[in-house]
Amino acid sequence: MSELELTSQIEDAHRMAGHEGQCFIRKFDQFLGRGIVASGENLSNISGHIQSITGIGLSHSLPHGASLKKIKIGEMIVVDIPTQYHGYHCDQSRTYVLGKSSEGCKSLYQGMKEIADHVIKVLRPGIRCDYAYEVAISFAAKLNMDPFFMRLGVIRKKVFLIGHGVGLELNEPPILSQNSKETIEEGMIFTLELEMTDGPKEVVKLEDTVLMTSEGIELLTFTPRDLHEV
Repeated sequence: MSELELTSQIEDAHRMAGHEGQCFIRKFDQFLGRGIVASGENLSNISGHIQSITGIGLSHSLPHGASLKKIKIGEMIVVDIPTQYHGYHCDQSRTYVLGKSSEGCKSLYQGMKEIADHVIKVLRPGIRCDYAYEVAISFAAKLNMDPFFMRLGVIRKKVFLIGHGVGLELNEPPILSQNSKETIEEGMIFTLELEMTDGPKEVVKLEDTVLMTSEGIELLTFTPRDLHEV
């Protein structure tokens, strides 16, 4: 099947479950489309408009999301389709592989998940966003994953954020970025959005929506967080 056929089935399931069909995004010069589904080499074709995997879309008019490319055995597939329910947004990304994953991609994914779990364990109310970013970067270096962590396509510069607020808008404060002095407070809902790249087809992503409680992070997204082999 094509990326477009896959995304149409996911979007249909979302709509049947109550997704309102559109998301509000805080970026005046960009249309999001329905969300991102990308596979194989399309995982490394980055439009440049957002700090994330974008896919290539159906035309240059909206170079995000699914294309007519056929999904092949052994390819990594990233699904990043946000939803809106009764006015509130949720954002989640999962990585799949059609068939068996390569050992390289398994290693990348395991490292990324360890980093995500470490950040979830460390974050508490009162921590600044730039500190949260540094926690992730430092732990990636400790795992020898720094060359791959938070990199997109052939761009060597790291993505400058590891998450963003979600609520009435899909991407609202707090922004967990390297330059943000904002404090993460109890009651805030935001994402942890991590990516790893090691070559054009070895790309993985994990994104969860979380709530900051008085005792730390509570996961709100409940889809299994492992690499999905289907």
